[in-house]
Amino acid sequence: SFCSRALARETLSTSAMPANPPQQSISVSNAFPALASFSQPIALSAPAGETNRLFVAEKGGDLIVIPNLGSPTKTVFLNLDGLVNGRGSEVFQTSSEQGLLGFAFHPSYASNGWFYVVYSLNISGVRHQRLSRFTVSAGNPNLADTNSEEILIEQRNDAGNHNGGDVHFGPDGYLYMSWGDEGNSNDSLNNSQRIDKDFWSSIIRIDVDLEFEDYKASDGTGSDDANIRPNAHAAVVLDENGNPGYEIPADNPFIGYTSFGGSAFTGADVRTEFYAIGLRNPFRFSFDPVGGTLWCGDVGQNAREEIDRIEKGGNYEWAFKEGFIDGPKPQPAGLMNLKPPVIHYSHGSGSTQGRSVTGGVVYRGERIPGLIGKYIYADYSSGNIWSLDDSGASPVIQRLTGEGGIVGFGYDPSDGEILMADINSGVIRKLVAQDITATFPQTLSATGLFSDAATLAPATGMVAYDVNLPFWSDHAIKRRWFGIPDDNAKMGFNSEGNWTFPEGTLWVKHFDIETTRGNPSTKKRLETRIIVRNASGSYGVSYRWNGAGTSATLAAPEGEEFDVQINENGNPVTQRWSIPSRASCSTCHSPQAGHALSFRTRQLNRSGEIGGTSGNFLSLLADEGYLENLDTAPVLLPRHAAPMETGIAIEERARAYLDVNCAYCHNDGGTVPAEWDARSVLPLFETGMINGILGNGIEDMSDRLIVPGLDQRSVIVHRAAARNGYTRMPPLGSNVIDQEGVQLLTDWINGDLTSRVSYADWREDHFGSPPDGGEPGDDDDADGRTNRDEFLAMTDPNTPDELPGPEMASSEGGLSVTLPSMPGRSVFLEASGDLVGWQLWEAPGNDGLPRDPGNPFTFSIPGAATEHFFRSRIMDR
Repeated sequence: SFCSRALARETLSTSAMPANPPQQSISVSNAFPALASFSQPIALSAPAGETNRLFVAEKGGDLIVIPNLGSPTKTVFLNLDGLVNGRGSEVFQTSSEQGLLGFAFHPSYASNGWFYVVYSLNISGVRHQRLSRFTVSAGNPNLADTNSEEILIEQRNDAGNHNGGDVHFGPDGYLYMSWGDEGNSNDSLNNSQRIDKDFWSSIIRIDVDLEFEDYKASDGTGSDDANIRPNAHAAVVLDENGNPGYEIPADNPFIGYTSFGGSAFTGADVRTEFYAIGLRNPFRFSFDPVGGTLWCGDVGQNAREEIDRIEKGGNYEWAFKEGFIDGPKPQPAGLMNLKPPVIHYSHGSGSTQGRSVTGGVVYRGERIPGLIGKYIYADYSSGNIWSLDDSGASPVIQRLTGEGGIVGFGYDPSDGEILMADINSGVIRKLVAQDITATFPQTLSATGLFSDAATLAPATGMVAYDVNLPFWSDHAIKRRWFGIPDDNAKMGFNSEGNWTFPEGTLWVKHFDIETTRGNPSTKKRLETRIIVRNASGSYGVSYRWNGAGTSATLAAPEGEEFDVQINENGNPVTQRWSIPSRASCSTCHSPQAGHALSFRTRQLNRSGEIGGTSGNFLSLLADEGYLENLDTAPVLLPRHAAPMETGIAIEERARAYLDVNCAYCHNDGGTVPAEWDARSVLPLFETGMINGILGNGIEDMSDRLIVPGLDQRSVIVHRAAARNGYTRMPPLGSNVIDQEGVQLLTDWINGDLTSRVSYADWREDHFGSPPDGGEPGDDDDADGRTNRDEFLAMTDPNTPDELPGPEMASSEGGLSVTLPSMPGRSVFLEASGDLVGWQLWEAPGNDGLPRDPGNPFTFSIPGAATEHFFRSRIMDR
């Protein structure tokens, strides 16, 4: 540990922040606190009639069973991803909105053991969506028979998003399954208003109980099954006798159609499986246990989310409508049975808003009488959880509580109460009724975190800190503190990943804004946010300041919004300020993001002060007893570069910006189902950003995440700038575009990025296309260095040559050593006393940050009594 002083940590004894957030009359709890977290839980269910088992689908491919709810443990019922990947030609897919998406038990599961799953896979390089039937193991009720899969539908999927994927048995005994519009934006694959093509943009209904012969007359003639044969677009999987694994219910609504939307076709091409059409991404639907009403949450595009009551033969109007407003396409002629949504809501972070609806269930429990008969649903992004009462003349919406990351609803089989799958936290939540408590601090003064809240003087034990690169917050000026009430508790260091934090750790961030841009004397207090680490994860609250800036009171659980009048370059501007809901706090401050977004090595590796002592803040944290396992000198650790650090390569500055503003969601295992990773630790061509396909919301088919040299085709810039029809990112808590950030990304994409080359491209440049040679581990020019090393050093792999090394020159009392400046490379200085054992030279600046080509980095090496040798080490960025 890089500690040099005795423990001098001050005690935080005045904190009044509870371990748990303010309780509401209706809230959510961890349904199984004794269980370890699930891995991306996405759906849950139980077989009909059972009261003591629950099954949970994990997006990554495992179907988990809790065999005894009274004494909960969990075990793998079906390792679906392992089964699929073991077949050689198939690869289970989990990126974007793919994975194990839904499952359902046959109504007669107790006797036949059948259950159905919907999942994503790649078959010989082609993406597909599959509906299959499995059977439970004959000898173990908590284990599936992995040899029992029977594939019913296997449909090619040209995009990774908008897959739908929910599956349920209706009260009529038929199997219903939802399909999105296949992906991208604006129904670009032309599925939403077609009944003679694929299964996309629909809810289908099939009969899985009948055999093919059941529809034939006794003499074997008169089959009604021509319409479920595979056509040119959709694959219904047939058995060895050429028969499908299901039948079409005789009253399915599109049987007999020969035209639709102004187009004529033969009846054999009609997808008679369709029950309802015109849906964008019906990710979750459910049947009311009483009465059987079919409810669906249909995820919108850039403007509206909607709740639909699904009726047989209904057309739910995508893509010529988005909610109640006009959609991106014109309405085809001659459509019938048009069904507008029951309700829609706009995009935003307010109490009535969100960005990704999660369809829910009708409450039929007993513990919350006021909710009986109401439809309970959520928004994944804003975290709002609402009830919908549709019994009167017009729908009544009530916000109940909040929890980010909700992607699935179901019922607790033991008591009928509502359960929810929280994919962000890996927890199954339960909707509960609790007494309202007034013990939570109602004012900032009452938190005990400030000795004088009016002056923001921190209490003893609260430590001020700053970060290398602040998250964009609409021009706000921020101040930060942290504290740990337990003197013996320490944070755990990690050089690149999430740190660990003891329960009770808390962070405070205060927001001011200059009402005249650039004039510090016009600062106005807006809000002060607090994040608390607790046993179940973390929670956040905010305190809103009064107009005089003298006191702050606890903001509403659903968040608050208000206008601030700004003078910008002499012009009056009205700026909307959004205090996030408590649920939104957990959306960003998730377990995947480490709960505390700023407490990371790259942010805190900078100068600071604790207890009157100045120095590197990481070292101070260790010295003062707050941090353990700091095992590397901070001068050798990574840090984020600020946008205006022009001595650092622009790519490094742009990637730091993306890391801070995007990576808390966009990372491996993050809370957003996207096929890219914004973390700075990854080499550029491993992030998936360069020419990567966007998982959702493509406005133009030629758009990619980042296109070198073409910011006008780069979706990441579109998102940051809210241009070309794209929704702005980040979506929560911000209403103003970061123009400097957008310019930084634009300059990088149109400048240095155009000359960056991946290993695959470099290999083709030197070894032809397809390459004849150039395997990374080979040494084609026999100069003792692999082709991978040649790529990193930017040398010719076909000609023996030397590595670019540091330039050395004599200086007064020692040496000056200048590292080569190499675009897209981290270059470190290593030293050795014997040419055998090499170590990083411990000196400021030896952190591997790529320098701007015009600003190479030079070390001053003082004279020493012992001999030293120096070399450069090159790593991919």
